[in-house]
Amino acid sequence: MKISILGYGTIGSGVYEIAKANKIEIVKVLDLRDLDVPELTKDFNDVLNSDSDTVVETMGGEHPAYEFVKQCLEAGKNVVTSNKALVAAFGEDLIAAAKAHNVQFLFEASVGGGIPIIHVITECLRCDEITRVSGILNGTTNYILTQMDLNGVSFEEALKEAQRLGYAEADPSADVDGWDTCRKTAILGWLISGHMPDYKMIPTEGITKITKADIDSAKAEGKVIKLLGVVEKTPDGLRASVKPTVIGRDNELYAVSDVMNAILVESKYMGKSMYYGPGAGKLPTAAAVIADVLRTTPAAQG
Repeated sequence: MKISILGYGTIGSGVYEIAKANKIEIVKVLDLRDLDVPELTKDFNDVLNSDSDTVVETMGGEHPAYEFVKQCLEAGKNVVTSNKALVAAFGEDLIAAAKAHNVQFLFEASVGGGIPIIHVITECLRCDEITRVSGILNGTTNYILTQMDLNGVSFEEALKEAQRLGYAEADPSADVDGWDTCRKTAILGWLISGHMPDYKMIPTEGITKITKADIDSAKAEGKVIKLLGVVEKTPDGLRASVKPTVIGRDNELYAVSDVMNAILVESKYMGKSMYYGPGAGKLPTAAAVIADVLRTTPAAQG
């Protein structure tokens, strides 16, 4: 097996590390920086024209990730990505391109980081009818809300600590405004309905307006506030939302704290099942990427 990697940031470097440990040959690593990586190139055409069987995209963002991935698929290369922005915006198009060229486009790590939720929905529960999926899909916001609840700090104080620990970016807006969760919710909606909802049309509210008084009010009732992404099938079609939600101990997501993620799946035959684990991080996410890489092998395809 031969792979190339687009982007050598946190996730890309993790993919590189785990690929080496699993004796997967790395042909090219695309990055514009000067890095001490033997396979480094700054020219995408070196990846496109290489003998890589699979290309791993960990650049993030919609562009030029979309253009690079589309060209790789059209060149007959499998593509594995961790990029939820790419999948939410162009997933249907890229799946179609992969089918047209008899290759695979896989994206397990785009939702839930190291939690294998996409494989669960598309493979393990394929004979079931999933009616609702709800989840804590962003570790940064869950950490902030946990700190506000346990330590009585303000949103601003909790955010500053999250940034100090590396859980939040210098510009945390994608997380705290709910857009990271929104894109992941759209992808989950696609998986259970067969149609990708426009993530920009999903009602989305972040956690920036949550106050200590809100936290205290929920706590007085024995409840907590969590940022939930929810998608469900209704008689009128698919309904999705992202918003801070007050939940009690009767909700399976109640005890999910700090940077952990959890996804609750409700289906006709299984009933409720929950999938819990690290929703981000270098090695957990990279491990999910490599699992997808291994799924592209002929042996894995049966």
